[in-house]
Amino acid sequence: MGGAVKIFLSYRRDDAAGHAGRLHDALTTRFGADAVFQDVATIQPGEDFEGALTAAIEASDAVLVVIGPSWGAARGAGPKGRLHDPDDYVRFEVSTALARNKRVIPVTVAGASLPEPSDLPEGLETLMTRQSVDLRDTAWGADVEALIRGLVNDSPTRRTKGVGRRVLMTAVALSLVVVAVWRPWSDTVGSNGDSDSLQVCNQPINNDPKWTPLNLAPSPSATEDDMHFEARQVGYQELEDGRWNLLVSMRMTNNTSTGEEHASWRYDGIVVDSMLVPLSCFSTTGGGFVVPEGLAGDALIGIELDQEPQGQIQVALDDALFVVSNPR
Repeated sequence: MGGAVKIFLSYRRDDAAGHAGRLHDALTTRFGADAVFQDVATIQPGEDFEGALTAAIEASDAVLVVIGPSWGAARGAGPKGRLHDPDDYVRFEVSTALARNKRVIPVTVAGASLPEPSDLPEGLETLMTRQSVDLRDTAWGADVEALIRGLVNDSPTRRTKGVGRRVLMTAVALSLVVVAVWRPWSDTVGSNGDSDSLQVCNQPINNDPKWTPLNLAPSPSATEDDMHFEARQVGYQELEDGRWNLLVSMRMTNNTSTGEEHASWRYDGIVVDSMLVPLSCFSTTGGGFVVPEGLAGDALIGIELDQEPQGQIQVALDDALFVVSNPR
């Protein structure tokens, strides 16, 4: 999935530049820099502005229209404001995307409300018929993650296996109460569907005084698609710059009649005290990547947080969510 989704960010600089930049950073970390188009960061000096915008919109799978408090009320030369100016670049971006039947998602930020269809110029009225997303400052991580999962779910190249997982985990992400702020490990991190784009989990949980082990839950396991998943160890350590790395040692037992991959895409992430965090690292250990029928294979899965992990810890599979550690 990493790099499969092409995203165009439309926003008004004097309305939501900060929020758009923050969203841009989250999307590029997840999908890669080449997957996200943001005019100020993507258009080269001397390049034809309108032509570059049109080409980027045509190449996009989704157009995110970032709407702040003054998006529709920004004043221009005319009496109705800049949005009603035929030369307004925001109007051009949105109308072009709608005319090409792109997946257009209104994204409200900073407490903004969606404008009324009657307040929009010709060519933009149908924007308000599209399902919108609200990114709250108080729940930014969870809201952005829910948006990303919705984008991944609609990707034309997404996996067909485990379709129900996206409905389940999007619902989980939408209902989260954020108690910590997360960020992926580095700019090489991709989506959980591409293990090559994830960092390698190579730190041992035991035999390291920097590690804090966590107690396993009484039955830290779940069965899905004739594979049995069981957590064997859980631990965390403080990294540089006040960050924390949490690892879970997982065993997958293959009860099918074929060889099955023990891959990162089998995991939707790790839930820490109700906050769903996508994997930052993944490594198979001992048994390798493919687990033969009737045998088991081990792997490490990991995330990074901006504060010490607290509360209940769960592992999210395709269609299952199970507890691996409870608070001490």
